[in-house]
Amino acid sequence: MIFKDPKTKDDPTIGASDLFLEVTRLGHATTIAVTGTEQWRVRLTSAPRTEKINVVGDMHVRVPRGEDIDKTFADYCVIVGRFYGHMEVKPSTLKDVSLTVNDLQDLTIEPGKPRSDLTIAVPAVVGQLFQGLSGRYGSVDLALGRVSLDLDIDYWFRVDRRIPGPDVFAVHVDRKGVFDQVRMHLYNNKQPTRFVIEIEIFGAGVGQWGWEATPGEAQPPTVNGVSVPGGELGADGARKPAANLIALIDPRREGDSAEDIQEKDAVLAFLAYHVWPYDGEFAGGGDESESGLC
Repeated sequence: MIFKDPKTKDDPTIGASDLFLEVTRLGHATTIAVTGTEQWRVRLTSAPRTEKINVVGDMHVRVPRGEDIDKTFADYCVIVGRFYGHMEVKPSTLKDVSLTVNDLQDLTIEPGKPRSDLTIAVPAVVGQLFQGLSGRYGSVDLALGRVSLDLDIDYWFRVDRRIPGPDVFAVHVDRKGVFDQVRMHLYNNKQPTRFVIEIEIFGAGVGQWGWEATPGEAQPPTVNGVSVPGGELGADGARKPAANLIALIDPRREGDSAEDIQEKDAVLAFLAYHVWPYDGEFAGGGDESESGLC
């Protein structure tokens, strides 16, 4: 099974092989539909419900290097904020991937989608670093057996003074080489992400810049797997809808300080906000705040 961008001659971006399917108490009307090409999505529906679907197999991933990004996200008298860099996932393999959907009624799996209503329009390739799970289901459990992920990710998130001096804030997301672990972050719109930077010039505080946005991180990151909670079960037996987004990369490195981790998690949350694919009941939102910068 292969998903490929028809506009390019590049290798397939996502493929699957050696698939095994296990179903427990299959709903009498169950469908699996794959739609889209560049922005593919998989939708599973089951009526009245299926107790469990477990798919096991190997995944083959390649995300060609897209356009480099160089965007300004903050522009004030005292500071300017820039986000720039590039991303590529070279041919990689995830072996013995297990995807288990419990109490399935309706589930859509799709990549993150760059939002058009924000100041920064990140490249579509950034959305491929995230997977969205939405619909009516009990839980989704994802586990990776053996990981060989060949990455070339190089992004800078910086806030600079307009006068000479060190950066106010700078995070370098630098993931190059082959990795055997994926630390997964889970986001939903039930709680926001908050981040504030204190601005100092010549050692004196002059103001603050920050932002608060949803989605926010729903739980601490987990390694080579994640359990995604679904909606609550209503009195009528129907699941309430839920929407979640999983980050498939992590900018942390061994030896990072607590401050480093906090800053890198904030940058990843910034990207999650910009590719959150949901609207309506699950729409994301955000506010930028500043004081003393002009």
